[in-house]
Amino acid sequence: MLKLSQNIELVEHTEIDRSEIQKFLSSCDDALFYSNPNYLDLISHHLDAKCCWVIMRNNHKIESLMPLLCKDGPFGPIYNSLPFYGSNGCIVQIKNDTDGKAELLQAFLAWLSNSEFAALTLISSPFEKDHSVYQESWDWDEYDTRIGQVTRIEGLKNVDDMMALYSSPRPRNIRKAEKLGVKVKKGGVEYLDFLYETHRDNMQSIGGMAKSRSFFDLIPSTLSKEDWAIYQGEIEGKAVASLLLLFGNKTVEYFTPVILEECRTTQALSKVIFEAMLDAADEGYIYWNWGGTWENQQGVYDFKKKWGAIDHTYRYFISVKNKNIYE
Repeated sequence: MLKLSQNIELVEHTEIDRSEIQKFLSSCDDALFYSNPNYLDLISHHLDAKCCWVIMRNNHKIESLMPLLCKDGPFGPIYNSLPFYGSNGCIVQIKNDTDGKAELLQAFLAWLSNSEFAALTLISSPFEKDHSVYQESWDWDEYDTRIGQVTRIEGLKNVDDMMALYSSPRPRNIRKAEKLGVKVKKGGVEYLDFLYETHRDNMQSIGGMAKSRSFFDLIPSTLSKEDWAIYQGEIEGKAVASLLLLFGNKTVEYFTPVILEECRTTQALSKVIFEAMLDAADEGYIYWNWGGTWENQQGVYDFKKKWGAIDHTYRYFISVKNKNIYE
């Protein structure tokens, strides 16, 4: 543990009181799964990176916290909150307190400015309302935005209510899948092979970067059973579509969707998503987070929008101290 100020500490992941962190996060309606210590275990192991937390306390109780990962490289340490396929980081609070957020951020940045770090990236949450705190805290070298898309599913516990949320052609897609006999099952590790292999093939077909097999293999050993699930769509007993979800507090993360290329016209993935959203609403989740979309990804944006998604812009703040990185 390193004291950054009288009430702010930099604490290594191995030193935190996990139950205290979990209790704090459960009180934060807007906290995402990416701040869950189990998720930090997963990506720190997968990326071979060191995890730490910046924690602000008042009367020994946590008021604000920010998870960080750090990895040494040829130009020095790189700090991210958070890395890995758009995972949101930055500061989590029970109630939004701009002054407290600024105090934590300034304490961390003052400490960091005296170190030989190579780069820092902060990725805010789509639920944050005061991005200006980050904007004004530092002389950032790079700045970018993403369109976070989130569907509010609270209380939508029957088929008609859920369908009414969607725009055309989503209801038609779902009905087509049902006519073709698509059945949906909820499971876990037994569906990982199909999920990974189809994800790899889907990414290769569009020239994208697939998550590696080692990431998926770490899920059962680092996450609890309550943290994740895989929904699998089948036609006549054959797997044709799959969806990995992560569950954090009040929000479901739409993390890895896949479908066999030759089965896209069956709309099996639409049926999988629909059944998963119904279950999530029934279990009391408030938000379904589709993740970030680039401003030039109109097709991806429209796909999510037609599931009732609302825009929540979030931002990337990047500082590059060692300019050799650009080379």
